[in-house]
Amino acid sequence: MYISKFTNHNNNGDNVNENLEVISHIYKDCDASISSLTTMLKDLKNKDNKIKETTQNILKGYERYLKESKNLLKKGKEPILPTITINGNEKKGSNNKILEQSDPDTKVKLDTIGIFKGDKLLGYTTEDESRGINIILNEVDEMITEYKCGKGNVVINLTNMKTKVKVKLKNNKPTVKLKINTKGAIQEINCNKNLEKNTTIKEIEKSAEKSLKKQIEKGIKLAQKKYKTDIFGFGNLFYKKYPQYY
Repeated sequence: MYISKFTNHNNNGDNVNENLEVISHIYKDCDASISSLTTMLKDLKNKDNKIKETTQNILKGYERYLKESKNLLKKGKEPILPTITINGNEKKGSNNKILEQSDPDTKVKLDTIGIFKGDKLLGYTTEDESRGINIILNEVDEMITEYKCGKGNVVINLTNMKTKVKVKLKNNKPTVKLKINTKGAIQEINCNKNLEKNTTIKEIEKSAEKSLKKQIEKGIKLAQKKYKTDIFGFGNLFYKKYPQYY
């Protein structure tokens, strides 16, 4: 299952209303598609990189759809689905011969996220909101972050990202604590900073942490305040830990 966003058309989601029977079918369809695409990638191992890249992107999408369509069949967590942007002619893109082209006329890429409440599509995220949501859901292993440094900027590659979510009651109010562990490597720096000083490294770490926090807060604000939907499953975690609270 995917939400397509065409270059000449914006889907506002007003008519999106999938029932559980349809979602169940999509779940099975995605499972079969993943198997087929994995086999196809093996056959394409010596083919042009652009063909493999297109197939790998589609495979990633199906894997995500499989996971999220499964969430649609469960209670306690509202679903999200990645969107796909189709650049070019949709009809040409549906032809299997496109995989034989080194530079296909129709290109597909994973885009932002569609936010749901039940089976209703509420809206879409921005790129920053998408990244923040995926970090919380432990869907990001590696990412690039950057921030301003005087007239220049610092670019950091974050790897081995792991997010842990803890819930507790504080003054009888539900609170959520997110702990994110990651490794960072400075990829680029074009401002006057002495990297041999420990104070400089700590300053860069704090700035990277601040940038990461902003993206996470954007994702939480969008889900909880704008759309009032629990896409993170926080409520379910609270219920499991504090059933008496409910």
